[in-house]
Amino acid sequence: MALVITEQDIFKYLVPHEDIDLNIRSNTRIMLTRIPVNIFKDEYYILYRAFEAANKHNIWMGYEQLHQILLNNLEDIIDDPKVTLFEDEQLPRNELMDKILDYTLHEYDDLCSLDIEDADNLKGNMQLYIETWAVEKSREITLNKLEILNEGKKFGRIFYKGVEDAHNYYQKAYEVVRALLEADAGKLSESIDTSVDTVEDINRKMQEETVAEPIAHTGVDQIDKQITAFYKGEIVVIQAGTGVGKTRKTVNIAYNGLKRGKNVLYLSLEQKATRIYPMFLARHILEMYGDIAELTDKDIIRKTYSMVYEPQKTAAEIDFIQNENIGRLKIEGRSLMANDLYNYLVRTWEEGFHFDIVVLDYLGLLEVQGGRRYDVLTETINMIKSEVKSFKGKGFLAIIPNQLSGEAEDQLEKGEYDLLKKGGSETKYVSRAADYVYTLYQNDRMKKDSVMRILNSKVRLGQAPQPFYMADVDLGKCVFVGRPEDEDDDDDL
Repeated sequence: MALVITEQDIFKYLVPHEDIDLNIRSNTRIMLTRIPVNIFKDEYYILYRAFEAANKHNIWMGYEQLHQILLNNLEDIIDDPKVTLFEDEQLPRNELMDKILDYTLHEYDDLCSLDIEDADNLKGNMQLYIETWAVEKSREITLNKLEILNEGKKFGRIFYKGVEDAHNYYQKAYEVVRALLEADAGKLSESIDTSVDTVEDINRKMQEETVAEPIAHTGVDQIDKQITAFYKGEIVVIQAGTGVGKTRKTVNIAYNGLKRGKNVLYLSLEQKATRIYPMFLARHILEMYGDIAELTDKDIIRKTYSMVYEPQKTAAEIDFIQNENIGRLKIEGRSLMANDLYNYLVRTWEEGFHFDIVVLDYLGLLEVQGGRRYDVLTETINMIKSEVKSFKGKGFLAIIPNQLSGEAEDQLEKGEYDLLKKGGSETKYVSRAADYVYTLYQNDRMKKDSVMRILNSKVRLGQAPQPFYMADVDLGKCVFVGRPEDEDDDDDL
């Protein structure tokens, strides 16, 4: 037989009981932390708001305090669409206010007389209630989505209709359910709602945004003078043609994150982990010893470096892995379904690898099962756009290398920079979701001189009308590798 948890099984721990010593204020904070949005109905919706106000103003809420809070807010309460008490009775406004007031106060009295089995049951009861609520809410969301698809549905003042509206509604509504199930309060606190947020709430959220901690930088002085750092909640796209150096530039940014003590999850969908790791090691050797021409990532992979440099290579590797000031690196060389990307991130986190930076190298290599490829990948990039801000209440920085089409490479050669439209099948929606888009370019002469041109195709606060020149960098110095040995190696190796 299923255990039924009601609102009373939660709220009875928030009111005083005779001969029972309850830490009411602590219980209220626990409830408001675990259920940071009001998911209750009618009188319990009203009680939640009252307890929330009492907690905010550090008031102990007995009967008299509740009475006063309700009197001060009755106008708003009866106008709230989530309060449907006595709606069918068509009462005059003043009579409706009095009846809701008496009903809510009577419920408070009933709560004070209920049995308390064990004060510790509060947390378990909340979890069971949320799980039951999530099932009911998911059914409601599904029905609403179908109604939006078919005849349309109005929420508040907005009318939703059609495929796109149905998708957007479902995604937002489901995120609330998921965030509550996973106790992901950060997901629920990222919005600003002046109907419920006080000035203090909004100022706190703005302060949290202002003091956000830098996660990484490019490592190229000319760029870092203009874009000082990247932060969690942002997407950085590195786009280039075949063999130009997308992966190298991506590794460079990720390495700078590691140097800040941030953990990096590197999903390599094209190459094995053993081809990516030497790039990080070569970058760390450069950090410790300067440019040693024989210790490039290619030399480390092929073991073509002189044994004279083995001590430096070994010492750098030990330091890279054991230095507590350097973040942890997890490289996964694997194929991955687009539909499973979110679940994969969750599994990785729950297994104990708490990442600050996620590299997806690259989006176009995600496998798709069911649905049009364009639609599935668009949905995937939208998911990433949401999760960089909210994942596990912490978010992450996403770095996404992107392959340019041959047509876009020809445009670069001609100096025609309309890359967002013709950069390849993934370019348009990847770039639209990104906060920064850097385009790497090399012609034959630049390859011989081991020089790369970096163009900025998009900046965080808006898209430039044309990608603009930022820097020509010497690959031996800025990107950490020596002169390429040949031009027909695998892409980015």
